[in-house]
Amino acid sequence: MNRWRSLFGGVAAVALLAMTSTATAESINNLGTTFVSTTYMYPDDMGRPGQLTLEDDGLGLIATLGDLSQENFGNVGLTLSLELTNELGDPMDTMAEGMFGPGTTGNGVLSIEDLDASELLFQADIVDFVLAENEFVEGSFTGQGNFENAIYGGGLSDVDQPTDGLFVTSLITWYLDEALSQKINIDNFVDGPGGPGSTIYGESAQVSVVPEPASLLLLSVGGMLLRRRR
Repeated sequence: MNRWRSLFGGVAAVALLAMTSTATAESINNLGTTFVSTTYMYPDDMGRPGQLTLEDDGLGLIATLGDLSQENFGNVGLTLSLELTNELGDPMDTMAEGMFGPGTTGNGVLSIEDLDASELLFQADIVDFVLAENEFVEGSFTGQGNFENAIYGGGLSDVDQPTDGLFVTSLITWYLDEALSQKINIDNFVDGPGGPGSTIYGESAQVSVVPEPASLLLLSVGGMLLRRRR
């Protein structure tokens, strides 16, 4: 899965933030990993809906706890598959915006696994996720949705465990090829640049998982810059 990654670049970057109030167990301030491969497959002529996928392994993960101590995981796998449920743009608009959810073809589950220990570190259901082009940076995309039913395990099993909050992405740039040599500025998530069922490849996404009540703090200091037209 890491064939697209280089020393200084990758297909997506992931940072998982979990800023919570102090509880009986140690809280999580931050979970961070980088360069997660991202793809989007457009709807095809056979009725298959669009599919957004984040999937990679061999990732490094740093967990920063409330006391600023850190736990390091050197071989982590991350997976998430979401289905396009609604194109939110209009015919005269040149900036793509789509609503994604579990649907019938995407599992809608964000999973982070410690591959060395064969243990699940974090898992949650992703719902109502909107991915839209950033009006301030042409060709880049930001996204925001919600997660719920989160569970923690392995090396994170004894930390404070908020079960819902925000799921956020930023700075996804799309390419026509896996080598990331042909940059493209897409107009929507329905009409594929290579025809129905074509695939595009994302670069430099940052993904944040922000459990409540931290999501309120995130929004109060700016949070995401999602382009909203309504």
